[in-house]
Amino acid sequence: MNPVKSSKSPKYVLFGDSHAIIYAQAVRRIARREIKPGPMRGGRAFYKPFFRIENGQIVFFTDVDNLANRKFLETAQELDVPNCTGRLIVSLGLAAGSFASARFWTGRDFGADPAPDRQYLSYAVLREMIAEAQAPIVDFYRACHQRGLLVAALDGPPLQQRLRTFRAFPAEKVFEMAEMWQRPMRTLLAELGCPIITAPDVTDEKGYLREEFQGHDWVHANIAFGERMIQALLAHLAGRDTGGEARLAAAG
Repeated sequence: MNPVKSSKSPKYVLFGDSHAIIYAQAVRRIARREIKPGPMRGGRAFYKPFFRIENGQIVFFTDVDNLANRKFLETAQELDVPNCTGRLIVSLGLAAGSFASARFWTGRDFGADPAPDRQYLSYAVLREMIAEAQAPIVDFYRACHQRGLLVAALDGPPLQQRLRTFRAFPAEKVFEMAEMWQRPMRTLLAELGCPIITAPDVTDEKGYLREEFQGHDWVHANIAFGERMIQALLAHLAGRDTGGEARLAAAG
């Protein structure tokens, strides 16, 4: 499906979580004409319902009235996101850094005991918790797919070795937990035929995000990573616009 737009509309619109903020900075540097940064806010806001369907159309809402949420709604309305047919690029559900950190478990999402070594969870319980947290995002991807909005999803940055969870657990277990988080999203997007764009050559030999691509904290990447991601996205879009075959990311 080729993008359908008015003369005043950007060709593509970027939607998503806090990682999309870095991608948006890269867009302003290298893809200003092709992509418009759209609604963005912290990833945790998407673990609860954030849209509903009214008269067959996606309608966004928030459960907390604050500046970030008001900006999110205003930008969604300004860019008419529910009608971005064949133009929506999404950064949601694929970043595993927060899930592999204590803040995710002890915050409002799950309310785990903040004291270390106090709770033991089975793989079945972990999968159920992941499914519960991701449910609104899954619903959003499906709703976008049904309405022909999706162009591509942007992968989250690889884990950083300075993530404090690596001090408490063997690296293979932390990577396994990250893979558990990502697997349902990758499976879903493969099912929907939505390509996952990944930044190339950003990890070291052990699979960690390289230092030159690390951001201001142990979860986010920096503008150099963002530029690699957007360059990979532009290459995909160029092939798509000329009828090229999209290479789908493996479900894993």
